[in-house]
Amino acid sequence: MPTLHRGAILFLLAGLSLTGCKSTEKAVFSTIRANSSVAVGTLPRLEAVIEAGPLTTTSEDGYPDDPAKVFRQELSYHLAESTTTALDVGTDSLTYGYAKLQVVQADQQRTGRFLQFFQMLTLMTPSLLGIPLEWYRTDVKAEVQIIDSRGEVIGTYAGRGRSKVRVAMYHGYGQSKAARLADVQGLRLALDQIRPQLDEAADTLRQQLVGTGPIQEVIGGTVGLK
Repeated sequence: MPTLHRGAILFLLAGLSLTGCKSTEKAVFSTIRANSSVAVGTLPRLEAVIEAGPLTTTSEDGYPDDPAKVFRQELSYHLAESTTTALDVGTDSLTYGYAKLQVVQADQQRTGRFLQFFQMLTLMTPSLLGIPLEWYRTDVKAEVQIIDSRGEVIGTYAGRGRSKVRVAMYHGYGQSKAARLADVQGLRLALDQIRPQLDEAADTLRQQLVGTGPIQEVIGGTVGLK
């Protein structure tokens, strides 16, 4: 490889690690509240259970806590009963079951790497103008189970999300950041598909959860979920 091309690659990699790239933390967690999809909000208070499986290892960088954070925010903002409603009925301290996230499949790919050759030929100038170096894509299949206080599954809902995150200077993300964000966006899109299903079943689920009663607390934990 010519020395000029090698130097250009080093310049690009250094640039992708600078603050000129977009903030990953903000992109990962700050837009869930603004999601335009339907908000259920009619289920009683539920405890989150997460089995992220392949999604904890698919990213090159690896952020095993991300799926749990995203699902707990989803549960809080879109699925579970609000604090105000709970106080109105006197159940603010009671939990009536579990919402279990299970990631069935998570496949991450890097695409568009042919653009790297084009960037090398042009001394990486297009990257400064927003032309990406490559994309990270994650295909996520996920299920959410609603489980009553006895540990019985009363509903299972599935969704699939396909993300696409660009790697670019100023107009994209660094490589490790893009890998992480692709995983999170894939999970989010899967949850977007699951949410309307829960909305349709919410009245029936609520009746079953409340009818079974709250989780019984014991010393050292709770009983109900096996």
